[in-house]
Amino acid sequence: MAVVAAAGAAGAAGVGSAASAMQAIAENGLADVIRSLQQPLLGICLGMQVLFERSSESDIDCLGLIPGTVTRLPASPGIRVPHMGWNAVSSCREHALLDGLDGSDFYFVHSYAAMPSDASIALCEHGQPFSAAVASGNVLAREEKKALQTFRRWQPGDDVSKPLHLWEGEVITAWLDYNGHMTDAAYLYAFGDGLDAFFRYMGDDEAYRATGNTFYTVETHLNYYQELKLGERFRIETQVVGCDPKRMHLFHRMYHAETGVLVATNEIMQVHVFQGEEVKTVPMSDTIYTPLSTIWAEHQKLEKPAQQGSVMQVRRK
Repeated sequence: MAVVAAAGAAGAAGVGSAASAMQAIAENGLADVIRSLQQPLLGICLGMQVLFERSSESDIDCLGLIPGTVTRLPASPGIRVPHMGWNAVSSCREHALLDGLDGSDFYFVHSYAAMPSDASIALCEHGQPFSAAVASGNVLAREEKKALQTFRRWQPGDDVSKPLHLWEGEVITAWLDYNGHMTDAAYLYAFGDGLDAFFRYMGDDEAYRATGNTFYTVETHLNYYQELKLGERFRIETQVVGCDPKRMHLFHRMYHAETGVLVATNEIMQVHVFQGEEVKTVPMSDTIYTPLSTIWAEHQKLEKPAQQGSVMQVRRK
């Protein structure tokens, strides 16, 4: 507690539920310490939510440093909860926290959010507007989890003769297990970022999904070869190994960004659906299928990945 109180600035970040976070804060005697801080306090994701007066998740009182209640985002046709993906953030009042970021895209993974209020300094929209960043006195808070990467968009004439290098990332603390390595689930999370970059390359972005069209995963396989530790960077390459108007079959490879060593692979089958009153499989629009089929026409000339279609089994001698 003395370390927190004496710090030049403090931060609160995390994932999980508001109830578990407030329980941990109480058990460690930090609630009054946090409330009494005069230095800058930054909350990110769950750390942002507990700075408000209350959370409707478990209907629990929080730290009360920012007026308002954090509520669950409403789901509706074409609007899925949790909100996961890249979205543009726009400022609603000037603040140093947003310098150079107005209009940038950020990555969101959340089901609960604070609605726009006098404390809001930036907004995002997922079915309805919500606060992406707030500021009140010495308290600063941001909902988004990752900064902008520049996404490529397919153009006729692009060289797609090789697997596509569309995403690079870095191992973060939340991805670590008790051995200090990336957890099994974190690899899938990282491959999901690579998949999202491929979606955007084809033209599957927020505007496309707002029409009710999107992709669902029906099967995925992971193979692990090397471990990654905190701060190590990786790149993901994507190869199309099959497609038709309603399906796409992809193979991702994760490489260590510096050594080039193969770290893991991910094989995934996606179906294209329309989310109306009922979810049903439908053909992709030409704006999506044209780049996908063009890439497939080139990638089917490549060697089939050795891990593609592999079966898990204990081999008998």
